[in-house]
Amino acid sequence: MDPTSPDIIPLTARARDQVYFDPDMENVENIDGYTLGGYHPVAIGDVLGEGRYRILNKLGHGGASTAWLARDLHAPQDLSAVEGLVTLKIMFARLSSIPLTETPDLYISHKIHTFASSIRHTSKESIHTVRNHFFEESPNGRHLCLVSEFAGPSLRSLFDWFNSGMHWQKFGNRPPHPRRMRGDLCRKFAKQLANAVELTHSAGFIHADLTPSNILLKISKKVLSAHSVDQIFGVPVTEELELCEGRVPSPSAPKEVVAPIHVHHFCFPSPPLIKDEILLIDFGVSLDSDHPLPPDYYPPTPIPYASPENLLESTTGSASDVWSLGCIIFEMRTTRPLFDTFFHTRDAVFQEIVFTLGKLPNPWWTTWKSGSYEEEGWFDEISDPTKMVTIRQKLLQVGTHDDHDADDRGSMAAKPGTRIDEEEIDLLEDLLLKMLKIHPEERITMREVVRHPWFDY
Repeated sequence: MDPTSPDIIPLTARARDQVYFDPDMENVENIDGYTLGGYHPVAIGDVLGEGRYRILNKLGHGGASTAWLARDLHAPQDLSAVEGLVTLKIMFARLSSIPLTETPDLYISHKIHTFASSIRHTSKESIHTVRNHFFEESPNGRHLCLVSEFAGPSLRSLFDWFNSGMHWQKFGNRPPHPRRMRGDLCRKFAKQLANAVELTHSAGFIHADLTPSNILLKISKKVLSAHSVDQIFGVPVTEELELCEGRVPSPSAPKEVVAPIHVHHFCFPSPPLIKDEILLIDFGVSLDSDHPLPPDYYPPTPIPYASPENLLESTTGSASDVWSLGCIIFEMRTTRPLFDTFFHTRDAVFQEIVFTLGKLPNPWWTTWKSGSYEEEGWFDEISDPTKMVTIRQKLLQVGTHDDHDADDRGSMAAKPGTRIDEEEIDLLEDLLLKMLKIHPEERITMREVVRHPWFDY
């Protein structure tokens, strides 16, 4: 789930209104979201859905929802315990009043599956779908709850884990390259993802929020069935919320926050718990490609994956998905964002785009300059072609500066020092340059993307 959702609660008037101190625990939801219209205050062991779904552990959160590992207590007795595990996504109360027929998470994925069945498209299993839904009352309102397949960590979690556990102090001012996914596994995942996006477009929809956070890895039920949930994931990690001085406990907030299951729990059973299969999720901001954009539309795609038309014109389309996918494919192969910035601002990302792909053509160069706070000399400096580091140059650097003593990252990771060979670089550079044309009408379509020879290298 993507914590950069546009629906995230703003931190307003916190000094006056804050009831609890911020927890020390990392990667938990914003506790200011536990208010009227916000998050459901869920606790481990709660049973929701009229006695059907028992909460076992935390999977993650977004700006407007939390996701939980739950057991379906009504699952048929002849099914294994594994088959009864589900993901339960619980929405903000204020976002749960939308008519179900207008809730994209519910109807878009089902329409894609129906379309895929009609043409016998083989990639429908890579598209997330909702199995069941119900409403649940809490002190914060009435929440829409979505039940779906239990899946593993996101690519975002995997990339972050690969980036951790290295001995940075050994490398001085030049930090080591992060650990990376094996090349064969990367191409396999990328091919599945490209086919899932192509299916989405063929069914008449734009995903509009393609990021590593919205790509999950599927679970091996065979591996999971050999262990109990507690054996693999351990006891849920919690932290009790601490009241600010003079405040009284609020029924709107849980007594404790819960950390999401860490990615290493999925990667280190032998064999790993995760399969070589991906799942494209979160159609909550997806769009019908035949309908005009709302007049107040603003693209929700996080800036590092947003296309030039997203950033400069506040518009989107199928070609914007192609751009985002190109950024993701590069990151899958290198574990580094293609347009890597410390500050995720429009100016910072455009600077990296110029450094990588060259100066923006007019009128976009002029549009960017007119809307920027940077001085004229800054634009002259960044448009110097001698400062470019091209996609090819970035791919050639992979494996040249690895930490050979980095912590083990399991069988999914490439061995330190593994380079990308020249033939693959030729193919991948060709694919990415075609997907990352500045003008959207010049980018290849998803039907052309999925036929590219890099995926089968």
